[in-house]
Amino acid sequence: MGTENITSLIRQWQRGDDAVINELMPLIYDQLHDIAWKSHGVKGGDITMRPTVLVNEAFIKLQKNNHEVVDRTHFFAAAALTMRHIMVDFIRHKQRDKRGGGKTHVVFDNHIYAEQTSPSSSPDIVDLNDALENLEKMDARKAQMVELHYFAGLSYTEIAEVQSVSAATVGRELKFAKAWLANELQRLGVE
Repeated sequence: MGTENITSLIRQWQRGDDAVINELMPLIYDQLHDIAWKSHGVKGGDITMRPTVLVNEAFIKLQKNNHEVVDRTHFFAAAALTMRHIMVDFIRHKQRDKRGGGKTHVVFDNHIYAEQTSPSSSPDIVDLNDALENLEKMDARKAQMVELHYFAGLSYTEIAEVQSVSAATVGRELKFAKAWLANELQRLGVE
């Protein structure tokens, strides 16, 4: 099934047509699960939320959103952002319960900050979220590119299409964003 049909099914589902869910889920589940693994990407700590639970939670939140889906790519970008926020909220709640207990560290397959840190000193997902929010205040497009690439798993070409820029621009801006995030994490006290 082509991306136009997936987009059409997503739009029908978001408008409340629950009958299409059986047709839609097999087409999008694997990519949603991949996004969940990237958003979950946790090393150490005792996270009890599994990627499948994260997909289900995100799916429920996405269904409640009333914004119109532009296309399949935008849907997966929204899914990635939703999953990141669910994970951050989950971890903040868990840390609050532990009265400032241990932090949960994240490691990404694409290593956002691979050149700047070792795996044993990867940042907390909450710290990474804070750094991304700071980047968004400075340059929303670069922050969205990070989300699209590292969380949603979109290629430079797909990001270029969403952002209406060239793939070369995406590469340059992601390189800048990666360095900026490493510096911001260091400024926030993340080793």
